[in-house]
Amino acid sequence: MKQLTPVLVPRAPRTPEGAALTPQLRALGRRLRDCGGQLVRLPAPSDRPFLRERVLPWMSATGPRALVFAGDGEDAPVGLWQALASHGFVVTRAPASLSPGDVIRVGDLLLVAYREAPRGRRFCRALARATRLRVEEVQLDAGFPGLEAALHALPDGALMVAPSAFTPLGRFQLRQLFPHQPHLMVPHAEALAGGLRWTRVGTCCVMAQGTPTVMALLRARGFDPVVVDAHRVQRFGRGVACVALPVTAAEPLPREEAMAPVVEIVSPVDDEAVAWALAG
Repeated sequence: MKQLTPVLVPRAPRTPEGAALTPQLRALGRRLRDCGGQLVRLPAPSDRPFLRERVLPWMSATGPRALVFAGDGEDAPVGLWQALASHGFVVTRAPASLSPGDVIRVGDLLLVAYREAPRGRRFCRALARATRLRVEEVQLDAGFPGLEAALHALPDGALMVAPSAFTPLGRFQLRQLFPHQPHLMVPHAEALAGGLRWTRVGTCCVMAQGTPTVMALLRARGFDPVVVDAHRVQRFGRGVACVALPVTAAEPLPREEAMAPVVEIVSPVDDEAVAWALAG
């Protein structure tokens, strides 16, 4: 029997914007089910249906877990929290200083972005205790919108990366953290357009149009790009992954020591950056 992948999807908010998005959300749901997704419908966290602004889910050894985000002085989204708990999720509130766009899960690792000074080891240890995942930091370019738009991990171990989204130190940190994984280079423009904000269900990668390089790289790795109409989501600088969150297992990425990477990021790092990184 085919194993279904749980996918968190929002109910459309009762607003004019939500009504306009409803047909696209329904079509996306049908496509996800065709690919082997099991839809878990949740209330929209606000007047916008972008679940990724509030939730980061994964499957742990003991069951589904979720990190829920709320800003400084902002109440946690109680309705969303209760809905997740009713589906068996263990819910953890993210630190108020952590932006949802600046944290992604890469296998069994939570990767957190910073722009200037890192948050530090105490922050990482506290987040690791709360989530039971390893936490590492990487420096993102100050002008790039978020980490989720800059990097996406494939289950075969490859990392799809927009290298210009990271500082030279950030690229060095990625190479240190993932020395055995192929790094597949994605153009800056495609990353900004949401090219790495797609949802994987089995071998299907459900995405919006306008990402030819990403689609070619996925096909070369044996995945099937599935394009859906998400132009209303893209108008807000978003992608399919902002409204469809797969709940996949938090397992270490496989290594590819014997196979040559498809595209390597080769970026010189100056001595000062290396010294800073090694000093921790």
